[in-house]
Amino acid sequence: MNWKKKLAQEYEKEVVAPKDNGALSKHLGISTREKSKRYVNRGKIIGRVAIAASLLVVIGGPIALYVGTHAQVKTHNQMKQRRYRAADISALRASTVKALNAISYNDGPFALQKVDDTFKGNVNSFAFALQKQFKEKQTYLYSPYTAYLNMDLISLASQGLVLEQANAILGSQANRDSNITKAMLTNFYSGNEGSTHTYQGAFFREGWNLKEGYVDKLSSRRAEVYSLDMDKDLDAIPSWANAKVKADMLKTKDLDYDPNQTMAYYFSILDFDGKWNWSYNDSKTRKRDFTSLDGKVSKLDFMSHDVSFVNPESIFANGRSNVGVYDYGDYISAYDYYCNGYSIQYLIPSEVGKDIFALLDGVNFFEEDPDKFYTKVHPSNPEEKIHNIQTVSFIMPKFSFASLTDLTPKIKALGLSGFYDDLQNSLSGGIEFNPNGGAIAFTKQANSIEFSEDGTVAKSITFSGGYGAAAPNVLANSLIITLDEAFVYVIRDPNGLPLFVGAFNN
Repeated sequence: MNWKKKLAQEYEKEVVAPKDNGALSKHLGISTREKSKRYVNRGKIIGRVAIAASLLVVIGGPIALYVGTHAQVKTHNQMKQRRYRAADISALRASTVKALNAISYNDGPFALQKVDDTFKGNVNSFAFALQKQFKEKQTYLYSPYTAYLNMDLISLASQGLVLEQANAILGSQANRDSNITKAMLTNFYSGNEGSTHTYQGAFFREGWNLKEGYVDKLSSRRAEVYSLDMDKDLDAIPSWANAKVKADMLKTKDLDYDPNQTMAYYFSILDFDGKWNWSYNDSKTRKRDFTSLDGKVSKLDFMSHDVSFVNPESIFANGRSNVGVYDYGDYISAYDYYCNGYSIQYLIPSEVGKDIFALLDGVNFFEEDPDKFYTKVHPSNPEEKIHNIQTVSFIMPKFSFASLTDLTPKIKALGLSGFYDDLQNSLSGGIEFNPNGGAIAFTKQANSIEFSEDGTVAKSITFSGGYGAAAPNVLANSLIITLDEAFVYVIRDPNGLPLFVGAFNN
């Protein structure tokens, strides 16, 4: 039996094994350290250093860290893109990839672990601040959840003013310490009603000195930590990320690797596969007109289903954070549901032809106003009875979308510029740099989403690179909501945390 065939057979065994990075280690021939140890640089440290941070997906994202002497990152990526079988690439990696910790994954049935209201408010505030940076009146998609996780992961190496800045934007470190694991474990399950998985990871260039306790900090965020020879085995990093989301989303060239500067990558990943709580009927899918903001009309496949109307009183009984329909006058916020308490919020104009992007400009739609609940007393007539709505009928287009977005200016605008400031030495709490330290150069996010009669599949990868420092609406017993013009949507987990935010303008 030749070695490729043997490796392939071993690989088939591994894919059905329990999920943990110990299994990955065995598959790759990686040695695992039971306790975190200092990783010492035995070579000459060239220039100035920085570490980068973050991966979000349905995924999260990788962070690239660089060592250099110039304030501008110049990439000289000469890596040739090649495709490997997973079994084949394992043979290439085995000699240098080493696991510095071990994370166990219990991939069982859904189990809600409630986060506290302060944490939920902090994540929603972060999402709102990030949403204000999306000015494009076009189809887009991003994950505030993985972006938040990624910024938190970066903050574990921060100290001083940079950490204070992070705490001001993300919420206190103590609150994050007590809630992030709950959020990640809630969003980690598999079953007949769908699946959701959150992963984090950090990859360090072989030979760099990690400070005592830093691997333990990363482990507290359930981040798998590896060291490797990046010049030889860089392909292992996107291979790891793509395996988490079961899709070819990240390319080696996307890492912007510089052999003279890059020294680390950080990942936050989300893989969401939500099944509808009320199934769509394939036989009801029909061609309809969709009108974009520029007036262009396209024929698209529209699917439809009816949702039993849910009253606010059942919020805690069913685990949902928001329910039903909210009427804000110019626009409506309506919720459809996946299994296990996941939901999708649609934001649409009340009148045909209105610009939903303009209507939502500066509006924090991550927090609902209970007084705007659609079954409350009519605002213009206090004597009018509560609307008697039994069902909501959704008519929405089937579509898929993928994007790679540079989040750098948007993240900076939130108030997290310290991560990117080459004078702040922002990662010195986790890695021993030369006196000048280093900073993050960029943060990008790769996302994909697909809506169908079965449900919604969404993935997100956020990755950052660092460099060395230099000095419509029918009111009756059934409310019909037709998404045939530009709309915005938010996919939420059972805690109400915004996993994905997107817009569809065809």
